[in-house]
Amino acid sequence: MTVDPLVYVVSLGADSEPPWSTLSWRQMVHLRKVYFHPPGKRQFPRDPVGYLGFRYEGHLQALAAIEQVVTVPCRSELSRFVPEIDGEACRLAYDQGARVPHFVYILKDVVTPHHIIPAGPKIHRARKVWAFLSLLQQCETISEAETLTRERLEKG
Repeated sequence: MTVDPLVYVVSLGADSEPPWSTLSWRQMVHLRKVYFHPPGKRQFPRDPVGYLGFRYEGHLQALAAIEQVVTVPCRSELSRFVPEIDGEACRLAYDQGARVPHFVYILKDVVTPHHIIPAGPKIHRARKVWAFLSLLQQCETISEAETLTRERLEKG
């Protein structure tokens, strides 16, 4: 039996560079094939995920399997994975400058969905969602995929 993987879908902001990088969030994903987040903070998962989905401009733009996850003790080490990031400036910009661990995902096969999958009515701004990969590929919206995923998970 094939397991239907859960995808953690995140929003990537405007295609402009944060002040601590010469790459935008979208370029980090599409060019450098890297994404990172603090474990368990601001709705991020406590444990590494196996698949990520990236949405912006109102719809799902890319899906990626995770090739490798590295835990770094601080944002200042992000420049090891994305040379365009000033890791120390990034650290100072968040968490009152504290040293906060991060998962760094090395992305494998960043692919564009075969059809346009809009966010839908329940997905606003930077909201992060979980959805089964098959449902993201079959449903008309991310919102619908999230609802059906919840129903499946509740049924066991």
